[in-house]
Amino acid sequence: MRQKTPGRSGGRRAERGQALILVMLVLLVLAVLGSAVVTLAASHRLSSARQESLMQAYYAAEAGAERVLARIRYEPGWFSGLPADVEQTVFSNVPYAGGKILEVTLKKVPVGIATRVEITSVGIFGPPDEPLARKTLNVSVLVSAASDLVRGVSVLPESPTSLNLKGNFSLEPAEGVDGVKFVLNGDLDLGGASRIVGDVYASGTITGTDKITGHAYAGYTGVPTFPVIEEEWYRIEAQRNGRYYAGDVVLGGESGSTSYAGIYFAEGAIEISGEYSGQAVIVAKGGITVEDDLKAESGNDLLVLISLADVSIRNFEVDAVVIAANTFQAWGKATLYGGLVARGLDLPGAGGGGGGAVGIVCNPQLVEGLPPEVLQGVSSSIKIESWRERYPVL
Repeated sequence: MRQKTPGRSGGRRAERGQALILVMLVLLVLAVLGSAVVTLAASHRLSSARQESLMQAYYAAEAGAERVLARIRYEPGWFSGLPADVEQTVFSNVPYAGGKILEVTLKKVPVGIATRVEITSVGIFGPPDEPLARKTLNVSVLVSAASDLVRGVSVLPESPTSLNLKGNFSLEPAEGVDGVKFVLNGDLDLGGASRIVGDVYASGTITGTDKITGHAYAGYTGVPTFPVIEEEWYRIEAQRNGRYYAGDVVLGGESGSTSYAGIYFAEGAIEISGEYSGQAVIVAKGGITVEDDLKAESGNDLLVLISLADVSIRNFEVDAVVIAANTFQAWGKATLYGGLVARGLDLPGAGGGGGGAVGIVCNPQLVEGLPPEVLQGVSSSIKIESWRERYPVL
């Protein structure tokens, strides 16, 4: 019988031991790798969930800022009534997509021909007591409300224009007030007997600065666009109050004073004149023509004349704020006591040559005293300066 060799048996046992150790090492490596994969996957899920929470919080903050901008644009009466240089809360604790618009504040700061609005909006996502994420937005915008634009004369065509005032045109403040402004989208050329007592802002060049008693800002980048006139809003309000006219209409012009209140709307043209009392907005889809003097009984009375076409006066004195979607036309020795916003300015004679002497006397304090709803249908112009997220200080 053949006997087993001890050496061979020992070698096999050694090989089996080494294989077992190798298998255990491989299993250990696999276990470590598996644990790492599980940890990475869990970390990735947590990171994705965290990122999603942060995005939801950002969307809430963004929605808060956009709601404030919409309110500024479509509720100019509310905006004009807010005090300047005072930070105040506009919204708070508004539910939004599983989170909240936690708080939105704004601060109005008058600058030049507009108002800078500094908005801070905070959004959170998750339970209010322990939110999963929080984001803060800082937004800065320039707002040109109708009440800003009628503090003098604002000529705002769609494209820059060249305006020649080399005849006898004057813009000045009412006695005892200041802050009158002349704003133009284009180049301004002053000459002759024309003069402006106040500051001038032009997107283009300014010639004849010696005719300006105030500052002249040429190449001004903050000139706003012409405001949007909410025609349908005025129409509905006039119909609701029984002051709607389906065609042309003649207002005033009778002996004695005419009392006005609220909103009037005509689908056609309006002729208006005479003495009046009260405060009102008179809107015409066609033109508005002042056929004779249009005078307020007292300093608290004021008409806002809004035309979706032209506004024309000739040789008369007019107490009113004028907003003309097309052109403001004035002939002869016409004087407007109030303020003006128009896409175009046509001043035969006063623009150079002829015997015209068109004057505009503005009282910004009178405009400030208008009830908020008076210019409710004239949307503010908004220009975004910055829109950025505020990161926490480490």
